[in-house]
Amino acid sequence: MQVRADLLWEQLRTLQRKTFCSTSTLRSFANAACPGANIRSVQRRVDKKMTERATAVVLKLHGCKWCDHYVFLPSNPARRCPECQGERYDDAGKPYEVCIFFPLEPQLRALLGVENFRRCLQHEYKRPCHRLYMTDVYDSPMWRRLFGPARRHGLRVVLQLAVDGIPAFDCVSSGLSLKPWGYMILGLSPKMRVQSDNMLLQMLIPSELKGQSAKKYYDFVAAYEMNRLYTSGIDGIRVMTFGTTLDTPGRRELLQLQVRCTIINSRLKRLIRD
Repeated sequence: MQVRADLLWEQLRTLQRKTFCSTSTLRSFANAACPGANIRSVQRRVDKKMTERATAVVLKLHGCKWCDHYVFLPSNPARRCPECQGERYDDAGKPYEVCIFFPLEPQLRALLGVENFRRCLQHEYKRPCHRLYMTDVYDSPMWRRLFGPARRHGLRVVLQLAVDGIPAFDCVSSGLSLKPWGYMILGLSPKMRVQSDNMLLQMLIPSELKGQSAKKYYDFVAAYEMNRLYTSGIDGIRVMTFGTTLDTPGRRELLQLQVRCTIINSRLKRLIRD
């Protein structure tokens, strides 16, 4: 019974990635298929095995809500912010601010260990192209200036960052939302790079965090791993990142331009007045 329940739960988890159904729905199916089994115990055991097999790393970061500059790693036992001495936990012992972080390096290291994935990253070099036509992002002047030409034996990983607020659990009526921070792998072919299964998730930022409150997590990730991945890479393979946004509020949040825009607007008003 235990082996059957474990196998069933693993298959249901795989199915969940395709159907986006809730975990409670999976438990209902599992209870109906395996009556008498402790499904919650099966869930914890199988989920742990699947996480270990996937070499997944998940960190719960705590941010300082008082100064909006410091981020605590789980290994940091401090109860106060070293910059402003603000408290990390409330009276109930819960952190004031939590952000879920999925380090990018373990994900990419596992992918680069797959030979088929490394071959797929050669799409830029192997694709048919013509010097007079722009058929992909690789043909743009900006790409050539930032990343240079493709090479036969030299691998690189170019990631396009995107972040925006979405309703959690694919349910608008719940009122719960968050901001996933994810990457498209531009070294893959257009058909592969747009599939969600081939994208990378690095962080889940609480939707209520705006401006500097969210930006401290961007700064943390840059210092924690992104700068190192760009300069040193993974086994010599450099990881290059650039970001984009589809709206002005998103640009303001990513770059924290609100104050700068206010200064520019005031200067423009003075020029017009003069």
